[in-house]
Amino acid sequence: MPGFWDDDEIKKAAEGAGYLSLREIGDNVSGTVRKLAKRKFPNSDGSDRTAVEIEFDDDTKLTAGQVLLLRDLYVLQPQTGEQLTITLADVKKQGIKTLKLFRIEVVRLDGQVDKVDQTET
Repeated sequence: MPGFWDDDEIKKAAEGAGYLSLREIGDNVSGTVRKLAKRKFPNSDGSDRTAVEIEFDDDTKLTAGQVLLLRDLYVLQPQTGEQLTITLADVKKQGIKTLKLFRIEVVRLDGQVDKVDQTET
């Protein structure tokens, strides 16, 4: 039975300012990359954490800060003008930590397709 937090209007308000989030398995973001930017966020210990903000051609944004997502985006290095799809493929609980696994696909300007599937071992 759907709960209060499943309301699409609440989800949209929580994402705010066009920012997307991938919370449930199957959630995805897809579009043409318009802009890439580096963002810094404070950690609880006072250090900074680096993330990549991806702005798509429809004005939506995704901040990729999770280690595995950031690592594989770095491997694929999508560029402006390329089509990027990121899907939350699995969520694994490891003690008190949560590990999110993604599927990432980049369609290059020349039509070549590069993919990473973090669920494959």
